[in-house]
Amino acid sequence: MSLRARILLAVLVVAAVALVMGGLVARQAVRSEIVTVTDIEIDDNDVAEVDLFRSDTGSWDGVDLLLEDFDSVYGLRFILTDVDEQVLYDTRAADDLPPLDLLPAYQFSHGPAGERQQTLLFTVDIMGSGGSDDALRSIDRRFLLAGLASLVVAGLMGLWLANLVTRPVRGLTQSIAAIRGGAPSPAPEDGPGELGTLGKSFNEMAQELERSESNRQAMVADAAHELRTPLANLKGHLEGISDGVIEPDEATIGGLVGDVDRLGLLVDDLQSLAMAEADSLPLTLSPADPAAILGRVAATHSARASANGIAISVQAPADLPRVAVDELRIDQVMGNLVANATRYGDQIQLVAAVEGPNVNLSVTDNGPGIPADQLEKVFDRFYRTDPSRDRATGQGGLGLSIVKQFVRLHGGTVTAESVEGAGSTFTVSLPALVA
Repeated sequence: MSLRARILLAVLVVAAVALVMGGLVARQAVRSEIVTVTDIEIDDNDVAEVDLFRSDTGSWDGVDLLLEDFDSVYGLRFILTDVDEQVLYDTRAADDLPPLDLLPAYQFSHGPAGERQQTLLFTVDIMGSGGSDDALRSIDRRFLLAGLASLVVAGLMGLWLANLVTRPVRGLTQSIAAIRGGAPSPAPEDGPGELGTLGKSFNEMAQELERSESNRQAMVADAAHELRTPLANLKGHLEGISDGVIEPDEATIGGLVGDVDRLGLLVDDLQSLAMAEADSLPLTLSPADPAAILGRVAATHSARASANGIAISVQAPADLPRVAVDELRIDQVMGNLVANATRYGDQIQLVAAVEGPNVNLSVTDNGPGIPADQLEKVFDRFYRTDPSRDRATGQGGLGLSIVKQFVRLHGGTVTAESVEGAGSTFTVSLPALVA
C-alpha cells in the first residue's frame, strides 16, 4: 500500500473511531438526561378524582390502579410523592427517576389541622415510549448524517494531507532515480516544514556529490596527464637504449633518474593531498616560534635561490606569540610557497606579524603577478597560471593544493593577493597560542 493511501486510511479510521465514540457517549448522555415534559394538560376531574381518593380512603393504598388507568389514557408517567419528595408510587418504577424539581406538579393537602400532609403528582413523558423513541431515532439520524458529512470532510482533508506529504517524497524519489541514471534533477524544496528542508538538504548534497565527482574526474584526468609525460619519456629512452639508438651514458641515465624522481614526487604529493582531504593525515602539534619557522625555510632555500640570483629576506619580530604546528608539515607549507615564489620573482620576502587572534606568515614575490580571475583557482589541484612554464620546470601543480589542506588541518587559512606586474603575496594565518 502506498504512503498516500496509508495516510488517507489513517485519517479516515481516526475520524470514524472519534465519531462512533462521540456518538455513543452523546446518545447515552441524551438518554440519561433528556426529560420531555408533556404538553397534554391533565383533566381537572381526574386531578379531583385523585384528591377524592385520598379523602375517601384516608390513605393512598390502592391509588396504583387509578394512576395506571391515567397512564394508559394519557400515555404519561405518573409519580406520586410525599412532602419530602419520597416516591410513594411510580407507574414506571423500572425506569430511571427523572429530576423531580423539573416536573409539573399538583399539590394535595389532607389530614387534621396540625398534621397536614402534602403529596405531589408529577407527569413526565416515559423514556421508551413512542415519543421518546422517535426523538432518539431522530437524533440518531441527524448524527448519522453529520457523521457521514464529517467523514467526507475528513477524507478530503486526509487526501490533501496525503498529497502534501507524498508529493515532495515522490519528487525526492524521482531525483534519486535521476541521479542513479546519470541525469540529475533537483528535488522539490516547497514541501511543508521538515519535508522542504529535506528537499533543500538533498539538493545541496546532490550538488556537492556532483562537484566531488567532477573534481574526482578532473583529478584522475590531470594525474593521468602528469604521469603520461615522464612515463612516455622513460619509455622512449629505454626503447632507444634497448634498440641501441641511444647511448646509456651518464647524462641519459641522469635524465631517466630525474623522471623517476618526478614521478615519485607526484605520487607522494597525491598521497599527501588525499590523506589531508580525508582528514587522515597524522599531525604532531607543538608550540613553535613563527620567526624560527621562517628562518628554517629561508635557510633551506637560500643556497639554490642565491645560485639563481634570487634574494630571500625575513622580517619577523622576536616577541611574536607561538603557534601550535606540526613543524614538518608547516615547513612543507612554507617551503612550497617559497619554491613557488622563486619561479616567478627574484626578490622574495618572508614576513611574520600578528593580526587579531592570529599570526600571519606571508611570502611575497616581485613576479608578474596573477590575473584577478585566476586568484580563486590557484589552490585547485593541477591548476597552473602558466602551464607551459610549470611543466617545463617539472612541477605537478599540487603544491598550493597541499598548502591549503595542510593549513586547514592546523585550523588556519591561506589567502592569495596579487597585482599584475607587481608580484603576489600568499598569507598563511594560524591561531596564536594564548600565553
